Amino acid sequence: MENVLLSDIEQLAMQLSSSDQLLLLEHLAQQVHAGSSENGRKDLAGIWNGRFPADFDVDAALAEVRSEGQSGDER
Repeated sequence: MENVLLSDIEQLAMQLSSSDQLLLLEHLAQQVHAGSSENGRKDLAGIWNGRFPADFDVDAALAEVRSEGQSGDER
């Protein structure tokens, strides 16, 4: 594909009628949205699966972190 500059695209878009510009904008927005939803949110359980031991106690770890923060230790 030939290299196309954004300024070239803007120039072409400005030649369209206002209604066609809106249709183009809507089309581009849908394309961007479709692409972002494919790469968007992921299941956290799947992302972190296997990264911590099965018996890891999240609540205990949080309690430990919170108690360290409240003890006044300046590091």
